[in-house]
Amino acid sequence: MRWTNEEWMAYRIKEWKHPKKKALPGRLKMNKTEERYADHLRVLQAAGEIDAWWFEPVKLRLGPNWKTGYTPDFMVLKNCGGVRIDEVKGGYIRDDALVKFKGCAEMYPCFRWRMVRWKSGVWEVIMEF
Repeated sequence: MRWTNEEWMAYRIKEWKHPKKKALPGRLKMNKTEERYADHLRVLQAAGEIDAWWFEPVKLRLGPNWKTGYTPDFMVLKNCGGVRIDEVKGGYIRDDALVKFKGCAEMYPCFRWRMVRWKSGVWEVIMEF
């Protein structure tokens, strides 16, 4: 089927008013805590405190034969040019998540590592490497 120019423009206007949600790398969407942290990063970026940030941009390999993988929640480009990995956690933190986080921090010392959670209306840093 070929669209006329008018049909194409009508479709584009409809999509502009009601865009479809785009799939994010690794998962379909952020959970509510990650969305709240993304809003926090947007504020920091608008204030000029960070240069850029990405949601689940990479998958890091670790473990024997590199079979185990870890996908950090956020990668943040700081003003100084350094890169920080931010892991967002809810109320409960599983043991395997801590092991992978600490293991990646040791294997990839080129990044700054930070685990944060939302508690009492502020972002609390749980651990930092």
